[in-house]
Amino acid sequence: MREHKRPQPTDAETIVLVGLSWGITTAFQLQERHDLADAARALAGASGKYDPKPFGDELGRGTAILSEDPYIPVSLDHDPIVLDPFMLLRTLRDHHDWSADLVRKIERRRFTSIVLLRRLDPSDRWWRDYHFGSRVASAVASNYRLERQTGRNWLYSAKRNQT
Repeated sequence: MREHKRPQPTDAETIVLVGLSWGITTAFQLQERHDLADAARALAGASGKYDPKPFGDELGRGTAILSEDPYIPVSLDHDPIVLDPFMLLRTLRDHHDWSADLVRKIERRRFTSIVLLRRLDPSDRWWRDYHFGSRVASAVASNYRLERQTGRNWLYSAKRNQT
């Protein structure tokens, strides 16, 4: 019986494997770790960061909400506008008319509140490359002001018109 020798990985393959492992671990730490921990606590019935109504009754019926996290409007019996802010950026890049429509609604302050998962800084690479995109982030920065941070959410309200 002939024995097959297992081929040894090349240096390039080892570098690629280490790089992929590092990238996946880093992405998990930055993006998913908190959500996974919150979900595990909620399933276990433990009290923790999970809040069934993050804004209580403050954002009630008749409130137009644009939120990165679709749970925020759902918790208030609203239909979410954004289901996945990462994919929204890519969709808006492909559909310029949709992008223009969303930016126009933000500029006209059609949303009573905008809820973000991190503080808005349009120059931050996060907004340009990962969530919403530069045009949407700039429109929010120009037309909304930070009200406060509540847990992991940053609440922005429409600026009043200057007269």
